[in-house]
Amino acid sequence: FGKEVKGHYGADSMMANDVNTHLVSKNFNLPVGVIECMEAGVVAMKLDESIKTNSIIDLTSTWNELDNLLK
Repeated sequence: FGKEVKGHYGADSMMANDVNTHLVSKNFNLPVGVIECMEAGVVAMKLDESIKTNSIIDLTSTWNELDNLLK
């Protein structure tokens, strides 16, 4: 994996390397879990929406829904 700076301010290569190492190694845990990834994804998408619409996005119902699904 190259060191080029692209998406995620250059972290794409590091994340891909972590996933690859996790898949081929039995003793390498990913630095974050699935739930944290989902939360970060929601925040990133809503930040983009907020910027595009120039508005504040209320995520209360989204977090409540996600919390209920994860019970």
